[in-house]
Amino acid sequence: MSAECMICKCKTTLENSAMLSVCRSCYGTHKDSGVEPPVERLVKCPELLADYAHEAWAGWMRYVFGICKLNGDESATIPRWAVERWTRQMETPYEMLSEKEKDSDRKEADKILKIIGT
Repeated sequence: MSAECMICKCKTTLENSAMLSVCRSCYGTHKDSGVEPPVERLVKCPELLADYAHEAWAGWMRYVFGICKLNGDESATIPRWAVERWTRQMETPYEMLSEKEKDSDRKEADKILKIIGT
């Protein structure tokens, strides 16, 4: 079949994997190796990343609610130290963060890279 590869956009002979058109180069030699082809990972990636995003958010919310003061009206008050710290962090460009703060972001990036298979 001849069509456009969805990854590199070339117009070479294509393989059809998971109903997606990809060229032999993008499909790679993984087809018979038992290793999941890159295009197969690409198809699963959004759901895997969404699952990770939800877990990261849920973990963060557990932490935030754990340090908050729960009020009688079912609202919560974030401690002043946390508001000051997080405000400073969110307004600081990555390259200006401390190494400890960068390491925290790097750990998150490593989790994402593991999901996408790089």
